[in-house]
Amino acid sequence: MIGMARTRRATLALSLSVITAFLLGCGPGVRAPIFTPVPTATPTETPTPSPVPTVTPSPLPSAEVELESTPGGLPSGVGEGQPPPFDIELPLDWDARYYTVRMTDTAGALFTLNVAVYSGPTGVGDGWIWVLWGFPPLSPEVGLDAIYLLRFALFEESCDVTVVTANRPIQIGNETGVGTDFLAEDCQNEPPAAGWMVALTRDDINYAFYPMASPLESSEDAYPVLREILDTVTFH
Repeated sequence: MIGMARTRRATLALSLSVITAFLLGCGPGVRAPIFTPVPTATPTETPTPSPVPTVTPSPLPSAEVELESTPGGLPSGVGEGQPPPFDIELPLDWDARYYTVRMTDTAGALFTLNVAVYSGPTGVGDGWIWVLWGFPPLSPEVGLDAIYLLRFALFEESCDVTVVTANRPIQIGNETGVGTDFLAEDCQNEPPAAGWMVALTRDDINYAFYPMASPLESSEDAYPVLREILDTVTFH
């Protein structure tokens, strides 16, 4: 693909595999990107991610997650979350789920990663809109943070992730963010997906939106459904 750079995702303990296992047990139509917590009872050295072309982030969070009991039968390390501070209109056959993951950055400060997952059929396959929000700055630009999280958090290590190197303005409801297209394929345990990412900051809150669709051959036909949903977003 012209103007695109391929990278194999480096191993990074920061991932959502605790949410992955839980969502996979909730039935079909739920995509489960990766966030693997590291037990605090067994300290481990945080892996150093491989350099990512066009992205030079500041020191990034370590993967230490507080492993405490959580309500509602959620996996250890994952808490019940709240909807993001925006309104969104979903089709009747779509689902919304909210989680939190407590993490420690490289300075030892705790922060909460908020996760919203919207999923459902697109008429030509499956669609997902993942939203990570409320994360602290990981680099000089929130757009770089979103690319980093895309490459190293949303897909398992086996995936080949291709990202368009040039960002462009993309509308999310009543706000404009910066974003780019991506493709994830050759994954061992999850279907390939294509989509785009949008990063923005509103009222000092960082957001990273990841609408995506599968299968690849019909993903572009699914994009209008995803865009129509995102057009309904109204930030509070």
